[in-house]
Amino acid sequence: MTEDLGSAWELLRSLKVLDFMHSRKLPPDAIASIDSVIDAFLVGDAEEKKQINREVDKAFSFAFFMYALMAAVDSVRQNQPVLLRRGLLAVAVENLAFDWRDSLPQVAKLYHSARKFPQIDADGLFRNVADISNEPFNELLSSFIRRPEESKSLACFGLIESIPPAPFDYEARLRKSPSRFQLYLRPLLRCWLAIFPTTYALVFAVALFPFVLGAQSDQKGPSSLTIYTSDALGFSYSYPVQLVPNTGEFRRKLNAPNFSAFETPTPGKAREGVVITSEDAAQYGPIWNAKRCLHKTSMILSQQGWTVLRTNTPTALDSQTFLRADYQHADPLVFQSAVCTIWKGSVLEFVLSAGSEEEINELFRSLETIHFREPVRKTVTP
Repeated sequence: MTEDLGSAWELLRSLKVLDFMHSRKLPPDAIASIDSVIDAFLVGDAEEKKQINREVDKAFSFAFFMYALMAAVDSVRQNQPVLLRRGLLAVAVENLAFDWRDSLPQVAKLYHSARKFPQIDADGLFRNVADISNEPFNELLSSFIRRPEESKSLACFGLIESIPPAPFDYEARLRKSPSRFQLYLRPLLRCWLAIFPTTYALVFAVALFPFVLGAQSDQKGPSSLTIYTSDALGFSYSYPVQLVPNTGEFRRKLNAPNFSAFETPTPGKAREGVVITSEDAAQYGPIWNAKRCLHKTSMILSQQGWTVLRTNTPTALDSQTFLRADYQHADPLVFQSAVCTIWKGSVLEFVLSAGSEEEINELFRSLETIHFREPVRKTVTP
């Protein structure tokens, strides 16, 4: 490692994310440091590139995302498409050190900016960077290229362009909070339902359409009921406040879930929702595991017209290992994630639904509230 590169890493390690809570701009010395790292990555051999990837720590990986956003925005503002490759290389150096779900929105912004330049082959640019990058980022970038066009859109990531006369930028798509009256309306669910042969459980692919029944829900409002607890399975989960429990109605339709909660419908917007299911793992035999559970789910959803975006992504929730798979339905545009584990002999699965990947990821982060404990076994009184 050269002295200049060592100084660059030293400066980047000194950055603290809280220092940027009210500013999206990197200081000039941080930009220069990332430029030095990118330059070293470009000329390095395979082992040197791996070493550069290993130097990135979660504590300061945010700086590479900020650099990528700067490249996506300034390339358009300043009419400098050359910045796009630098932005992609910054994410390549970060190499999913923090979380691939934070890398994808940066990739989407860079892709959207690249499409604004007629002389730029966006897919070709992405393939070029993928070819010189390491795993796992090169796989993520290649997967992004293979997506259908609608799955590369800003809307899929919960993003919009800033509205003129504001300067060009990317912003989170704001969602209106439902009124108190809306929170007490009972959502009408439209579902795709597939039944696997014999004892296989139901798999839910929930199409979230903007329909509402004209009656009040018999469920409590989310302000007074935000925690779902299962004594029999031994876990609790704090679901997002915008979701309204409708387990009773869902059971009348499907006779299956332990718990379900959905966002009040908004015209033109897919509703966010969470469905929790469980079943006895013993019915599938001693080798049944979370991977096989997701394989079953993926098979059924594929038959229903869903695209499997990725599968078997491991994650730990309250020290329990889960596997996650992500899906997309094109018409109407709906995203789902299935998050599965085997807990105390039961297959426990969370199915998340939303209109964009960013909203799905917000729902996924709510799963960090899951807390496991010993199940409470029912006793039979003679």
